[in-house]
Amino acid sequence: MTKQKKIKKQKSENELILPIYFILAVLPFITRMLLYDCGLSGYTWCSQNGIVTDFFTYYKSYIFGLTAIIAGILLAIMVLLYRESIKNMRIFIPAGVYLVCVVLSTIFSVDRHISTIGAMAHFENVLVLFGYVILCVYAYQTVKLQDDFKKIQKVFLVSILLMCVVGLLQMLGQDPMTLRWIQKIIIPAKYQQEYIGALKSDTVTNAVSLTLFNANFAAVYLVMVLAFFLPEIVSLISEKTQPKTDKSRFMKKVGALLFLGILFVLIVKTYSRTALVALLVLLLLFGWFYRYQLKKLWLPLIIGLAVMVGVFVGVDSMSQFRFLTKISSSVTNLFRSENSYSLDSILTNQSDVVIQYNGDTLHLAFADAETEQSSLCFYQEDGSNITNLYNAETSTLDLQPFQDMTFTVANDGTDSCIVVIIEDITWRFCYQMGQGYVYRNDFGKTDQLTKIETFGFKNHEDFASGRGYIWSRSLPLIKQSLFIGTGPDTFLLMFPQNDYVGKANNCKNAYTILEKPHNLYLGIAIQTGVVSLVAFLCFFILYLRNSVTSYRKLDVTNYMDRVGLGCLFATIVYLVCGCFIDSSLQT
Repeated sequence: MTKQKKIKKQKSENELILPIYFILAVLPFITRMLLYDCGLSGYTWCSQNGIVTDFFTYYKSYIFGLTAIIAGILLAIMVLLYRESIKNMRIFIPAGVYLVCVVLSTIFSVDRHISTIGAMAHFENVLVLFGYVILCVYAYQTVKLQDDFKKIQKVFLVSILLMCVVGLLQMLGQDPMTLRWIQKIIIPAKYQQEYIGALKSDTVTNAVSLTLFNANFAAVYLVMVLAFFLPEIVSLISEKTQPKTDKSRFMKKVGALLFLGILFVLIVKTYSRTALVALLVLLLLFGWFYRYQLKKLWLPLIIGLAVMVGVFVGVDSMSQFRFLTKISSSVTNLFRSENSYSLDSILTNQSDVVIQYNGDTLHLAFADAETEQSSLCFYQEDGSNITNLYNAETSTLDLQPFQDMTFTVANDGTDSCIVVIIEDITWRFCYQMGQGYVYRNDFGKTDQLTKIETFGFKNHEDFASGRGYIWSRSLPLIKQSLFIGTGPDTFLLMFPQNDYVGKANNCKNAYTILEKPHNLYLGIAIQTGVVSLVAFLCFFILYLRNSVTSYRKLDVTNYMDRVGLGCLFATIVYLVCGCFIDSSLQT
């Protein structure tokens, strides 16, 4: 081998980028069943049986952490032995501040075990947070040559094409998770007899979730992929070729258009409104960065937009316009001036139970709680006794707006309980000496129903599939997280999970455990502190400033410019999605 060939080979081979291959191309596919104790059974708002199942997150989390450790070791070796080749690290100062905040929040966490191991379903523990920064620095230091970028792009593309196959199968109602041979791979041997064949798909509505846990995560992933490859696709399809004389280039154009179309169809089939917002932002970004090329691209763009609208309506019509209905309901709810639910609150006090319904207040109690007398008494807000309006035969109260509720007394073998049925939901209250009235939930545990602190979203708690409700309860939590935070992955412990009424109104049921805030920035502010959020934003602001400066005069013929712009597009749409989606390993 000649000296020139050896030099060329050394330049084209970079084994250090193998961890990046793995994170981009392999990690998203890791799926394995795990039965584990979530560790929450001691809380009043959780079932005594804490055993839950995970397929998509636990193993991804720990394999990601292991990869980050390997990358960190390699990075340390590079710094020690090849210091002259290390790039300037000043841009990572905010990331360093963020890591300090992560460490402090873990040390002073409300639950160090959860912060270290990871919480139910999420598993974004301290090691994962460190891994994000370590792998970001690692990629910055190891990916240097244009050939490195091309290899990563090819490996990433192969992975995405396989992921598209998974998405298309889910779209057609044939989730690979339901195939027996797939189940034999992802289900441990000791569980196979019980679960193989019985495992049902989570995509019964034909929504695309890929191998990323849920449709929202899949939507973010797909939009980022589209954003990253968009400059390369536009460059390819805008080249002038003759099908007869340049068949290879022509087929690449056809393949690029087909790839673009499949990505868009899969995004529509996630039914994610967040993805739609991200696509609109991506369109605006494209228009600004390609403003000098729009004269050449205006006709393909108009045709492309028309096709996209047609595909969107056509694909959505296959599911009875589910997506358009969701968009319409979001707009309607946004401009609504009153609550969408009737039950405002239920409070348990020392002397009675207070029900606020349709703007009116009702006080309810045993006639003689200490002797557990089974008769009930009712009072209005002004203290007037209205027990005479109660019909024991029908168990109803002849008083607006409470006439549709039923009030009975039942004995569960331990205590006498007041049983109130409101809009088909059963509420049970018992009296305990020293505590007064308490709520007995469906887990058989008692809990006090107290006033929940909220901020904003009045009459709009159902905004964005209940995100208004979650945010209104999450924003007050920031007051106790200004500097240190409550600890990685501890949001579910800080959220008022005993807000049974709020969850009954805005979630699937009163016992839904909300383990994430559905907002990247809220999650950071609460869990690792507001200072860490500022550091996080500073890092991205520096990146965005440098990138916009570099690519504002885009050279579409330059491969590295196209890759850099694709990274910028993907980052911006991710930050936009972060307003509605949590930080998660899947994205």
